[in-house]
Amino acid sequence: EKAGFDFISNLLSLNGLSSRNIDYTKVTSRPVFEENVLEINITPTIDGVPVIDINPTTPLVSGYLQKDGKLFGLIYRSGFDNMTNTVSYPTKTLKQVQDSLVVEGKIITLGEPQSEPALLIPTAINVSTITPSLLFVSEKPEMLLPIYVLTGVAQTEQGQVPVYIYIPSVNSKYVRAL
Repeated sequence: EKAGFDFISNLLSLNGLSSRNIDYTKVTSRPVFEENVLEINITPTIDGVPVIDINPTTPLVSGYLQKDGKLFGLIYRSGFDNMTNTVSYPTKTLKQVQDSLVVEGKIITLGEPQSEPALLIPTAINVSTITPSLLFVSEKPEMLLPIYVLTGVAQTEQGQVPVYIYIPSVNSKYVRAL
């Protein structure tokens, strides 16, 4: 994993995609293609806040390395490459998050990803974690939207399924929603 991460970091640097404001050290990996290839996923962070995609399960930087160490593939989805210092906005309190959940919250994924999509209707949602994040939207790569990612489980007719909900983390008067 370390060799793969070093290779990808070097590749990003050579292509001018590294910046002192962006940290590329949050790494996960897993074997793929019958364990012949190592997939390395990197989540960029800015000032310690992870940058995520519209789909919370999609990494912004992915590298694929064969067992012999040769590059099999690289996917770089992050459109930003020269982020300036982030601006500190007053974030919502927990009460404000609760009050705006129904109005501003958007369920991004409900249930496990499947080849055949299933229609799931939640009857109850139990949120277990709230993670501050920056949302990367490919249509507007020059701006990252401050959001909270709420994760938990939803009760449906098929039983309990995982749920991801995105909600703006600051008052709408400070940022323009897409």
